[in-house]
Amino acid sequence: MWNAPALTVAAQAFLLIVLTDASVDALARVAILVAGLVATMASGFSLLRLRAREVQYSEVVAYYFIEQGLPDPRALKAPPSTRLSPSRLDAKLQAFGRKLGGVYAWWVFALVLFAIADGLALWQTWDAPPSPGWPPPPQG
Repeated sequence: MWNAPALTVAAQAFLLIVLTDASVDALARVAILVAGLVATMASGFSLLRLRAREVQYSEVVAYYFIEQGLPDPRALKAPPSTRLSPSRLDAKLQAFGRKLGGVYAWWVFALVLFAIADGLALWQTWDAPPSPGWPPPPQG
């Protein structure tokens, strides 16, 4: 499901083009805005849900590892005597991710910004005159 936010970000490019095109009917632009906002919210909720499942799954796996006398695979949360040693790069990336609050949180933040951008794009171009289209009509 990590593809949901990526596809939503890709779709935003098309949504913003349509939302800012005054030649598109106002009702259609509002419907596109609503669809974009719902897709953005669904992507954000799926990210948060996936994060919760990831945490729950890691706790279950750790429980069975410890029950079998194996070291806790959650290297950073395990007691020092049972930690698996991650590579230096992995340890640095994990520490950096903890400082930032987790990648999933940044995805959700980006999705919120796109939702705001959709609304602003429609609002800013609501009374704009229709564009001539592309290619522009020949002059003469």
